[in-house]
Amino acid sequence: MRRFFRPELPDPEAQRLARGVRAHRRFARWRMGAPFVLIGALSVIVPSFFALALGAERFSSVAAFLSLLITIPAALLCLLPYILLIGFAYGARRAYKGTRHGLGRVHRAARRLNLGVQALSKRAAQPVIALNVRYAALERLLSAPFRAIRIPPDDESPHDRETDATD
Repeated sequence: MRRFFRPELPDPEAQRLARGVRAHRRFARWRMGAPFVLIGALSVIVPSFFALALGAERFSSVAAFLSLLITIPAALLCLLPYILLIGFAYGARRAYKGTRHGLGRVHRAARRLNLGVQALSKRAAQPVIALNVRYAALERLLSAPFRAIRIPPDDESPHDRETDATD
């Protein structure tokens, strides 16, 4: 029933994001479920194949039973880390669902704080910039006469060139 009474998403961007979330969930289920099913099927099919293919003449019932005793624990031993990984992923999902709203509030508060600090820094910097512009204009006005005077560097004065030429 939940499928029929879902509220419509307000804008196309949210609908696109919801489609992406559904596709990701489908992909994650496939990626986590397929190896589990495959390993489970192989742990049943391989020993059964050995027991049926070799027959009673070549493969006695004791050997078949011992091969099952070796194969099944080995398969279970290989499955154990994978099952633990799925359990941890499920636990992480439950932990995220429990903290999602709190994390959303923290994110919104940090964003509001960031916007407030940006506005405050802009208001604090505007007078300093305006004062700097005035000081730069005053500095250009006062230094204009001094910039008109060109003093050659000490090593290139005409007097030095004349004395060097006579030596």
